Amino acid sequence: MPIIIFLFSLLALEIYLFIEVGGQIGSWPTVGLIFGSAIIGIYILRIQGIRIIHRARVEIANKRRPVRELAHGAALALAAVMLLTPGFITDTLGVILLVPILRHFLIVIILKFIASRRNRTHIKDTIDADYKVLKDDEE
Repeated sequence: MPIIIFLFSLLALEIYLFIEVGGQIGSWPTVGLIFGSAIIGIYILRIQGIRIIHRARVEIANKRRPVRELAHGAALALAAVMLLTPGFITDTLGVILLVPILRHFLIVIILKFIASRRNRTHIKDTIDADYKVLKDDEE
């Protein structure tokens, strides 16, 4: 449910920004910005995607797991979806994911978060008890 609320809030903000930007610079320039950012984003994504695929192949050839490359590839795929989604907020987030140093920083934060959640022990779920087996008298 929180995801649905977040998505509807994002949609409302995007519509608000379309109206505001369109009122300031006009309708056609606003549409041009949206299409232009998508085209530029796809071009950059294509170049960086080829580099990441090359690095992943090198890692596999060296018999190492390409975890970092897969994480960067997933981030680039998310950036592509955000850039193809019309809106200024999603375009901004997509461009942030296209910048390698920012993408790396976000990936490190997410991987640390996942690792910390995985290593937690659930003390509340543990039941510790002493017991004694009682036998019925059969006389």
